[in-house]
Amino acid sequence: MSDCDAIKEYLQRLVQFFGLSAQNEPNENLKLICYFLGVDINENGLKDCELSKDYVKRISTMLGA
Repeated sequence: MSDCDAIKEYLQRLVQFFGLSAQNEPNENLKLICYFLGVDINENGLKDCELSKDYVKRISTMLGA
């Protein structure tokens, strides 16, 4: 499994964990997570909620992983 595949799976599982409807597009799942956590993506330099390893790490840290 590539890093990209792992990130997509991680985002999909997080969305499902929060009781939201997972999307096929990873960026849409990331947007849902940002919205759910109350993260203002414009203030965090994540315009359009770009999929990145660094940001997934930040989400994990916020969730205590």
